[in-house]
Amino acid sequence: SEGIMAGVDVVSGDRAEFFLVGKPLKDVAKAEDLAGPGELVVSPSVYEYLQKSNLASKLVFTHVEGDFQRVSWPGHPAVVDMLARFKDRGEEIPGNFPDAQSLIDELVQNMHTTSTQCPLEVSESSSCNSSPPSFPMESHDLQLDVMRLLECHRHEAARDVVGKFTTELRRVVVLFVSIMYEPGLPRDPDEDAELLRNFQTIFSIISESVSSRSGQVRQFINDDKGTVFIASFGLRGSVVLHPSDRAVEAAKEAQQKLLDTMDIPCSIGITLGKIFCGETGSFERYEYSLLGPSVNLSARLMAKGAWGQIYCDEELRNHTSSRRHSFASGGMHKLKGYEKPVSFFV
Repeated sequence: SEGIMAGVDVVSGDRAEFFLVGKPLKDVAKAEDLAGPGELVVSPSVYEYLQKSNLASKLVFTHVEGDFQRVSWPGHPAVVDMLARFKDRGEEIPGNFPDAQSLIDELVQNMHTTSTQCPLEVSESSSCNSSPPSFPMESHDLQLDVMRLLECHRHEAARDVVGKFTTELRRVVVLFVSIMYEPGLPRDPDEDAELLRNFQTIFSIISESVSSRSGQVRQFINDDKGTVFIASFGLRGSVVLHPSDRAVEAAKEAQQKLLDTMDIPCSIGITLGKIFCGETGSFERYEYSLLGPSVNLSARLMAKGAWGQIYCDEELRNHTSSRRHSFASGGMHKLKGYEKPVSFFV
């Protein structure tokens, strides 16, 4: 897929999230869903572009659904064959990646040079062991600001283990919030401010409800599933008494504040279970992940839930104080990934 997209940065307290917004995200998700193993499916906008390109006469297009097209290139290796070739190369990934400090120094230098047209004197041979470059006072302040901003985008559970990959199994409460807010990108740039303001308000409301109860933000995204906020209780730096009660309280408060402040409803799924938590990826690109059946179930309950409802699994209900919260059986749901219907509570 292709098209116009926007990058959005939102901040609340010491936690920030950057995400993309735009129709291409929804189109590429649909194309992926329509593509079978080894197939390439393109969105209508990509199909239109390819039709006008020099490759049009060499490609074969097959209608799939709507204006989405399956693409093949006769005489050339299939996608699965090309992937196999890369897999069989056995090339080693170089291990000497730039350290975070040198990347920050480079970023600060570029920003300072652009704004003042006065290049900084930075050693070309910057390394982990070399002493930090001497910046003018204004550049030093800029460097600290950049470092603080970057640190805000790091998950709290990973901030005290910089330079290492840490993984563990923990019993964690996971909370998925689906917000009824799916804006299109405005044609008039003057309207961008309203879009940013709404995303910022949504992020602040839910983040404050979660963090005030010692919960942590996992992710805030806008994609083919809409606007979704993910949080947790019980990770490193977030171990508290009665995490299930705190999660339910945070969910109730966030739901009510979104309605009162923005007239926006949401549906919420909350589960409790043992999950994998830690960094996943490579040194070039990694993120703090939460993986496990209870995480998947929380997302499924959120998706099944009606606007204004909070759905919980049996495990969370059993570990929540009946004096503070009351639950009603919601029946059974047939959910993706589960052979038998799953019971849930409202």
